[in-house]
Amino acid sequence: MTEYRYKKNFIDQEKTFQLSDDRLIIHSEDQHEEINYSDLKMLILRYSSSRYRRRQFRCTLVTEAGRQIEFTDKYYNSIGKFYDQSEEYRFFVEEMHDRMIKNNPDIICWGGMRVMNYYFSLIISLLLQLFLLILLVSLLGPIGIIPVIFFVWRLSLFYYRNKPELYHPSAIPERLLPESR
Repeated sequence: MTEYRYKKNFIDQEKTFQLSDDRLIIHSEDQHEEINYSDLKMLILRYSSSRYRRRQFRCTLVTEAGRQIEFTDKYYNSIGKFYDQSEEYRFFVEEMHDRMIKNNPDIICWGGMRVMNYYFSLIISLLLQLFLLILLVSLLGPIGIIPVIFFVWRLSLFYYRNKPELYHPSAIPERLLPESR
């Protein structure tokens, strides 16, 4: 049985996710839940990054009832410190997709952000970068282009990894998984 442990923050308990042949089993100190793969409606993979959790990959499972079950490739250790479990996360997510092929071939697999959110945030960030470019060039001259190039490069990686896409469970886009070492 494939297993993955996840702790979101200091308040939440550690959860253990297990993949059996026909269901997802979730354990914590005070919870035991079993969800048939056929009861899952959607599987969403995305890339999210923050100040504390750089290069974070996120998986969200949506049940037929609309409940969302989420886990990432980072395990909470202490305030501002997270343990990177990219390899374990990648293996677990790939195994979960294999189970979906066998048990729930109609599941919707979505990669990246929602379409409207993606394009709205892309337009806003381009406008902000243009404003920043005009401001820095007017204050610093041509040297003001350098910080803007850095921001464009960083944001382009985020938007590349979060490009909206429907995919088949047998063809997970590489950009939605941590690199294998």
